Amino acid sequence: MRRALSNIRKAFGPYADCLITDRVNIRLAPDVIILNDATSGGELLEDLFINDPEFDDWLRDTRMFFDAPQPSSALESPAPHTSYRRVMSISTDEAVSGEAGLLQNMLGDILAERLVATGPVEVYRNQRIDPKMPHDRIDVTAYPVGSQWVFSLSIVEAPKSRHVWSGRTRIDFTAKSNGESNPFARFCNEAIAALADRKINLAANSDPFFVMNFASARLFTGQNSDLRTGMALLDTVVSHQTDAALPLAWRGFAKLTKALDSSDTTTELAVSAMEDASKAVALSSSNSTALALAAHVHLLLSGDADYARFLAQKALTIDEEDPYAGFAAGTAAFYNGETQRGLDLVRWSRECAQPLTNSFFWDVQNAILGLSTHDFDDCYSSALLASAKMPTYRPALRYLIAIALLKNLPDEANRYVLRLRQLEPNFDVRRFIEDEYPVPSLRRVGLSEETVSRAARMIEQ
Repeated sequence: MRRALSNIRKAFGPYADCLITDRVNIRLAPDVIILNDATSGGELLEDLFINDPEFDDWLRDTRMFFDAPQPSSALESPAPHTSYRRVMSISTDEAVSGEAGLLQNMLGDILAERLVATGPVEVYRNQRIDPKMPHDRIDVTAYPVGSQWVFSLSIVEAPKSRHVWSGRTRIDFTAKSNGESNPFARFCNEAIAALADRKINLAANSDPFFVMNFASARLFTGQNSDLRTGMALLDTVVSHQTDAALPLAWRGFAKLTKALDSSDTTTELAVSAMEDASKAVALSSSNSTALALAAHVHLLLSGDADYARFLAQKALTIDEEDPYAGFAAGTAAFYNGETQRGLDLVRWSRECAQPLTNSFFWDVQNAILGLSTHDFDDCYSSALLASAKMPTYRPALRYLIAIALLKNLPDEANRYVLRLRQLEPNFDVRRFIEDEYPVPSLRRVGLSEETVSRAARMIEQ
């Protein structure tokens, strides 16, 4: 790798400084590189052939990104059908009875609840679907092996009969749970992640389930271009869906993210985010994810911790396996002074969320809420894990800097400062004490001034 990077720098000639590298990233300096439309004149890097599966995966994902509608042409985005919902068929073996049949149905019920909370879908149980109709068939099986039960899920996309995903898990119901999340929940979330994160040509796909899940995933990368793309796609889903509660809630969350990242929570953007959240609540009182996202928007923009707790608790009552509901309820409890309950709920939901592509979001929340207990070692490991999963996720880098300083690790803190400045060129640790800078929990637990003080001592030394 070192030799390859050296050769690239030599090839760049006078522009060698444009290549920026560290332990986890290789990028071009954003202040000197202008990226033209990658789709003009053919596919991105269409003449480049490298026999490397990981490069192929990266190239496919990058081409898919450029195929996606860009914010400047939101009106050209794929228009999801007004009333179309993706059909999901959950099948269990009806010939199986007794405990096996009961457990199969229990897993099927949890899976159906989680699917409905994920996007615009119609879920059917053990019903024959027209084989010519595009749908996903999910087969559920359960059988005993000694003191354990083995559960399997298999997903096939019809009418192509294309295998999408299959998985298996073992559960010992006689073992003590030790407070872990429902083992069914994590397994179901693993299957749903496989359904939602399929590699598709988004520009040619009008299925709102895929469009919305692709859009919501863009909100967590830490890249402004992804955030703009996600918001533009959510605009199209909202405008073409009759039941728009969930996309409205996601759009409100996207606006919240943009408002926090721009340190501007008092303008029209923040008001618009609150409006989207309120509309989502009015349109649906039964979608746990929509209620959870709305709760978080209200909590951080209006400061109404009581209303946020009400919405989050309602979401948790609807679906206690929804990781967004657990996160929202935990954060609302934390803001209401219930520190330990908040931390317990976030850790519970973090277990459920691990199969999701944005699981780093829960890792960061665990680090943030854990600051109140001063268990900086656990906070640091959680933030490190989040940053390793998504190196451009700015909240992880912000809290890594703070926690490293609190742990008296100046070299590490300085390294994360340099990484964050690649994303926020004007970043300064002294901003941690500013009310508008997005580290509210650091200030809430009274550690922002201590962090800045340690940073000042580090500079003096």
